[in-house]
Amino acid sequence: TRRRGPTVHNHTHDHTNIANTNKKMLKISIFITIGAMIFQLIYSIITHSLALLSDTLHMFSHAFALSLSFIAIKIAEWDGGDEKTFGYHRSEILVAFVNSLMSFAFAVFIVYEAVRKLIHPEIIDAKTLIVAAVIGLIANAVSGFLLIKADMQNINIKSSFVHMMSDLLSSIAVIIGAVIVYFTDAFWVDCILAVVIACVIAKWSYSLAKQSVNVLLETSPVPIQSAQKIICTHECVLDAHDIHISEITHNLYVLTA
Repeated sequence: TRRRGPTVHNHTHDHTNIANTNKKMLKISIFITIGAMIFQLIYSIITHSLALLSDTLHMFSHAFALSLSFIAIKIAEWDGGDEKTFGYHRSEILVAFVNSLMSFAFAVFIVYEAVRKLIHPEIIDAKTLIVAAVIGLIANAVSGFLLIKADMQNINIKSSFVHMMSDLLSSIAVIIGAVIVYFTDAFWVDCILAVVIACVIAKWSYSLAKQSVNVLLETSPVPIQSAQKIICTHECVLDAHDIHISEITHNLYVLTA
């Protein structure tokens, strides 16, 4: 008991410090993202740019994801009492899953709008579009840098960071498209870029949904056979069978056998 006591204490202390850092970085990123999102939304309407609107929706889904991640971390700190023996840690996974579904819905909406605007094209204010996209790019870069300082192994932080990077790439795509439109008046480029951004969002959504579903369905994070071999190497163990390994949330695993 004396040997284990400090280890448990240090682990709890470290976990609390990591959670506090995650909350701080998420909070700053939320404010930056919401500010940039509102700015881009206004200018997507002014410039009639679908690519900028898709980037704005992407940013909105990210702001929503950041907010849910922050709430999930707070909920995970609650005491589950005698009934919820693993507490509320699984809430982080539920948030990640909901976020993946929402992002996929945005991707479908963007593709629909792209097809509609290809049939009924609109004139785009390329100069204003470039300025708005650059500001969005800077906001994404700053938020991404902040999230690197958080726990990147956490599924929520990781999903938020990946989302932020895809948002950053979409901002770059919008800038490139705006430059092309400015010099060539090829307004269809804006729609094509919007579809590309939608595909990036859909791919990210699928990856996050798959990872979340695996946790929710209690898929083993490690090979069962490997765990069985390690257990059976102990001199006091004759056999290990009916083994179940699952992941409650990041870095919290449970094994029954």
